[in-house]
Amino acid sequence: MAKKCGAKKYSEEEMEALRKNPNVLEVLENRLSLTIEFRQQVYEEWVLKPERSTVRRMLEINGFDTQQLGQNFTQSVGSVFKRGGRPKYSKASPETQANWSKTMNMPTKTSEELLESGKFIWDVNRLILHPDFEAELYRNYPKQSIEDGLLAHGIAPADVGYHKIYCLKEKFERSSGRDTGRSMKKGRNSGYDAATVKQYTNHPYIQTATREKITLQAAFFEAAAPISSLPIDDIFRVFDIEPSIFSATERYRISRILSQWVKTDGADVPEVIPTREILRSRINALDGIAEKGFLRIGDIVPALNVFQRKALCLWLQELMADPGRKYTVKYILSLLGISRASYYAILKNGNYGQAVIKRNEKDAQDAQLIRRVMEYKGFAKGSRQIYMMLPTLTGQHLGLKKIRRIMKEYGITSSIRKSDSSNRMGGAALRKNVKPNLLGRRFRLHRPNEVRLTDG
Repeated sequence: MAKKCGAKKYSEEEMEALRKNPNVLEVLENRLSLTIEFRQQVYEEWVLKPERSTVRRMLEINGFDTQQLGQNFTQSVGSVFKRGGRPKYSKASPETQANWSKTMNMPTKTSEELLESGKFIWDVNRLILHPDFEAELYRNYPKQSIEDGLLAHGIAPADVGYHKIYCLKEKFERSSGRDTGRSMKKGRNSGYDAATVKQYTNHPYIQTATREKITLQAAFFEAAAPISSLPIDDIFRVFDIEPSIFSATERYRISRILSQWVKTDGADVPEVIPTREILRSRINALDGIAEKGFLRIGDIVPALNVFQRKALCLWLQELMADPGRKYTVKYILSLLGISRASYYAILKNGNYGQAVIKRNEKDAQDAQLIRRVMEYKGFAKGSRQIYMMLPTLTGQHLGLKKIRRIMKEYGITSSIRKSDSSNRMGGAALRKNVKPNLLGRRFRLHRPNEVRLTDG
């Protein structure tokens, strides 16, 4: 059981000192593993007094520097005891612990050196065993232990990590039908049935299909990168892969790889010949993405100014012709909401947009004239007063609607008087108190006191 220490990083001197402690099973830069015997000993004391001070005291008695380990380490030990109880087993057999102790002091390799060995590959942001090398270890297991297989290729087990070796053993046991029973708590470990393995064994985009795992080829990511904007489940269906064969975590990891995938020249990606159904599905997916993209552009076309419209038409003119002859200029214009007459008029007219520039310049000059009238004698003026005073003060005449438009565009406002709220309230009360017309213009009377007239 590895006890992690949060952001604690051990230096080379600290790791060398910890390795000399007999209660240490493994120590890496960011992980410290204790032996099963010592963990059980600490647990016996912790049960009597379940506090962090108990763990700290036991560590100090057995030669550990608690200041060096950090506060989070002692807290994590107590949390593991609360959650799991007494340590019941060790991940390593006595033979494995012996092998580990022999190789613990082997010099470790850098990531570049591990990659150059050809036994490791990058998986997003971490190194994992190459599938071919992992398959070789599986073929030799259990006649040859995983540690011996690594040592045979000059790789120290510390470079792989003790927890990874333990997971590999669990995986190999399940694949060979010797399930230990402990790993069933870790999620979906029942494996794939024979029908699923047979279905994806010869799939063009599946690299490995066994009862234990199903992995994708690099060609899948290369082909799926253009449609990475689709949901990951839809992408799997495009390539005739059922999304349910991957867990939610695996689907999320694959979607992250797709979002960060960089298109290559194809030299490092093996050539794959997809089936006709997959090709048709990919074409339909690309077709849907292209159509949605043009529709999104069409939503913002009404808000574009003349220069942006012209740039859009020039971009559309430079688009490559569709070999399928679906996305013709006429069809794309219908998606964008631009008429063909406007499109060709914009391309034909080299001075398109110059009139707008001249009108904006003229409006800016007229705005200065309106401000000049507004500032005359310092009293507030409305659009009607500006309309009447403009010829006298500036010698130029502007229409009333143009004055109002320029004042609105340039934020020129003037509040001459405020509306009287009492008038609004009186009018509302009068409309509310209107009595019904009971007489209905029937002025002929048949008896006295049938209708009376008052001034109230």
